[in-house]
Amino acid sequence: MKNCFLLTAFTAALLSGAGLDQARTESGAISGAASLKPGVRAFKGIPFAAPPVGDLRWRAPEPPAPWQGILKADHFAPICPQTTDDPDSVYYLDPGPQTIQEDCLYLNVWTPAKSASERLPVMVWIFGGGFTHGSGTEKYYWGDDLAAKGAVVVTFDYRVGALGFLAHPDLTRESGHNASGNYGLLDQVAALQWVRRNIAAFGGDPGRVTIFGQSAGGSAVGQLTVSPLARGLFQRAIAHSGGIGAGAGGRKLADAEQAGVEFAAALGAKSIADLRAKTVEEIAGAQGRFGPIVDGYVVAADAASIYGERKQNGGPLIAGSTANEGGVRRITASAEEATRQARTAYGDQADAYLKLYPAGSGAQAVASAYAVAADRTAASQRAWARLHTASGGKAYLYLFSRVPPFPPDAKFRENDTALIGAYHAVDLIYVFNHLYLKDWPWQEADRRVADTMSSYWVNFATKGDPNGKGLPPWPAYNDSDQQWMVFGDKIGAQPLKKAQFDFLDAHPFAGGRGGR
Repeated sequence: MKNCFLLTAFTAALLSGAGLDQARTESGAISGAASLKPGVRAFKGIPFAAPPVGDLRWRAPEPPAPWQGILKADHFAPICPQTTDDPDSVYYLDPGPQTIQEDCLYLNVWTPAKSASERLPVMVWIFGGGFTHGSGTEKYYWGDDLAAKGAVVVTFDYRVGALGFLAHPDLTRESGHNASGNYGLLDQVAALQWVRRNIAAFGGDPGRVTIFGQSAGGSAVGQLTVSPLARGLFQRAIAHSGGIGAGAGGRKLADAEQAGVEFAAALGAKSIADLRAKTVEEIAGAQGRFGPIVDGYVVAADAASIYGERKQNGGPLIAGSTANEGGVRRITASAEEATRQARTAYGDQADAYLKLYPAGSGAQAVASAYAVAADRTAASQRAWARLHTASGGKAYLYLFSRVPPFPPDAKFRENDTALIGAYHAVDLIYVFNHLYLKDWPWQEADRRVADTMSSYWVNFATKGDPNGKGLPPWPAYNDSDQQWMVFGDKIGAQPLKKAQFDFLDAHPFAGGRGGR
C-alpha cells in the first residue's frame, strides 16, 4: 500500500559507545534527553512521516526525509491544527511552549532501557479529543512514569478534524484504493509501522506492542483492531471510555463523501486543488462532522462482521470507563420531564427503565441521567468484551469510580465540582501515574489507585495479563460471571451492573455521551 514506507529497514542499533543517549533510526541518528524520572530517557519530536502539507494534504502519509548528523530530539514538535483546552477546563494542564501547524506528524519515545538488547514491552498511546483536537504531547500522556515501571512508551500526533477525516469523491478517485476520509487512522498505522521498524533501537520489543487510547483514542483502538492495514502491528489493546461497542453500523463512505462535497462548497472550493490551496485556518475553522468511517479500505467493514469472522487484530483486551462519563456536561431534568421522556422512548418498557433509573424527584432524575450516560458507555465496553471473547480472545473490564480531590475553590467551565465526580478522562492521570502534574490535594487513596492501575497496565503490556504480585486479582471477563475491576476508594473485582446494561443493550440510543 502507498503509505507503507518502502524504505529498506536495517537492524536498529545504538550508536557506538553512546548508550541510549543516542539511537539510530532508519531515517538517521537522534539524541535524547533526561526525563522527569531518573533512569528514563526521552526522545521527543521524531518525524515518523513527511509533513502532510501542500499536495500531501489529504493523502496517506509518506516516509520522512532522512537527515545527516544527529537530530536533537529534546523538545516536542508542533501539534496538528485544532482548538486547544482553555485554562478554565477541568482537563487543562499548562502545556508550556507550544506551536500549532500542519507539519505535525511526529512521535515521542520514553525508554528505561540501558541497552537496545533489553526487548522491553512497548506501549503506544493514541490520544482522544473527539477526532477534532488533542495531541500526544499533552502532559497527561507523558510516558516518564509508565516507562519507569518497565515499558517503552510512545506517543504521537495524528491529523484531526477536516485535515484528518475529510472524505470527498475526488479524493476517493485519486487515492488508488477507492477510499478517502480516514487520514488520521492512516497516520496511526504509519506510527505503528515506524514502531515496528525502529523501536528496537530504544530497547523495545517490536513483537510485544500494546496500543491504548481514551475516548476518540479508544475508538481508534477499536478501529485498529478491525483494520486490515494494522494486522501484525500490535499484540494487545486497551480502550478507555471508547471502542467499538457491539460493533454494528458505522458511518459509510458515500455519506461522508456527500458531507465532504458540502464542506468544499461552503468554502467556495470547486476542486480538491482549490481545497489544498486554502489556508490551514480556513480549513480548520470550517464546520463539519469528522471521524473514522467504514471506507472499505482502512476500515473494511463494520466491527461486528470482522469479529464474527474472527479477522480482528491483536490479542488480549482491556476495556473500561468512568463512573460519571457525563460529569463534564450540565444535565438538568425534572421528575415530570424525565418520566415523560422515558415513556416516549421506551413505551411499555418505561416502568422497567424507571425502576433502574428512577425519577421520583428532580434530584433523582438528574442523578439517573448522569447514571445512564455512564452506563451506556460501560455497556458498550461490555458489548465489545463479549464480541472479543466470543471470537476466542480474552478481555478484562474495569470501572474507574474514584472521585479526585478537587481543590476547595476550584471552578471549572464544564460543571460544578459536586457534579463532575469521576468524570470522562479522569482515569488517565492515574494510569500514567503522574498525579504530581496537577496541584490538587491528592490523598493516599489516589496514590494507591495510580500505582495499582499503572502496574496493571504495564503487566498487561508485558504478558497480556494485568495480574501480578501484590495486586488484587483481576478476573478475565466471562458471560457467566460478569465482573469488572473497580478502581475507587477501594480496589477490587465486583459484579458489574448486569440488569442496567442488559436493558440498555436491548434499547440502543443514538445520542451521544459526555466527553472531551
